[in-house]
Amino acid sequence: MPSIPPPYAATVAAVADADIAIFDGDCIFFGGCFTSTGAKTIKIYDNNSTATGDLIYQVTLAANESANYRIPGGVSCTTGIYVDLSGAGTHVGSVFYGA
Repeated sequence: MPSIPPPYAATVAAVADADIAIFDGDCIFFGGCFTSTGAKTIKIYDNNSTATGDLIYQVTLAANESANYRIPGGVSCTTGIYVDLSGAGTHVGSVFYGA
């Protein structure tokens, strides 16, 4: 497991309109910010390539809604971080992580 000393500087990875593997390997998920023009569900898994494994975050957005989620200290992920998007509309957002 990576050791990130306080104040836990995070890397930002953009997420837009498609499922994406954010990181492959041990890391820490700190949260993210998301917005969508249509109803959209965002699921984040402890995985490096598919929407399986431990679900570590989920939010469902209504049309034109936003969510900002931050976990002080983060959640340890042993495999990686994978973002799964489903629903309608255009999605933009970011995931915050440390490795």
